[in-house]
Amino acid sequence: MKVLWKLSLLIGLTVLCFSCKDDDDDPSLQDSNPIYFYTDKEFELGSAGSVESYQFSFDHQKETLRLVAQVVPTVAATGVDSYVYDVTLNLSEVNKSDDYKYSIVANTGSTYTQNLKANSIAASCTDFKPDPDYGLGTTSKDASITNFVVWDASQGKYYISTASVFAFMFGLIDPGFSIPATDPGYGNLPNLYQSTGSIKECSELPTTFN
Repeated sequence: MKVLWKLSLLIGLTVLCFSCKDDDDDPSLQDSNPIYFYTDKEFELGSAGSVESYQFSFDHQKETLRLVAQVVPTVAATGVDSYVYDVTLNLSEVNKSDDYKYSIVANTGSTYTQNLKANSIAASCTDFKPDPDYGLGTTSKDASITNFVVWDASQGKYYISTASVFAFMFGLIDPGFSIPATDPGYGNLPNLYQSTGSIKECSELPTTFN
């Protein structure tokens, strides 16, 4: 009986130790960094084409916001099946409230990097430059979003307003940008909830040609 009692105690302690280790290895999504969002919900960009998938990565420690979007052009005659647009914006300020709501600021002169890769049947992920100066840039105005990333306790994850983020980023990088009126649903895109994983590069994304 003593042997069985000692064996049971040993097994119990072993299970307890493994349980403690598992808890340490499974941190709450609330403490994630960067916070990652992904969806393959398609939406139209009017005459320009459609967005097949997009990802956001918000690094609140390095204060960066990254967007990777896969865009399919309307005109297939260009020989390009899809483009993968990748832009990282360096933020000026990130603030977090006690209830896990993040607000962000990008001041005039904030820097960003962007690249565009083209996919076709002939070649995948080839660099594409719309103009010689394409790549590095600085913003020409101030912008901010209050409660940009919000913790939803009922879902156990963060969410963002997709339309607000698109307007924020493209409004800084392209001052002439506005949400296209050709797609009434664009400005009413649903909130995008946090995903597990990390940004997928162009070579990791599925192609859209047959």
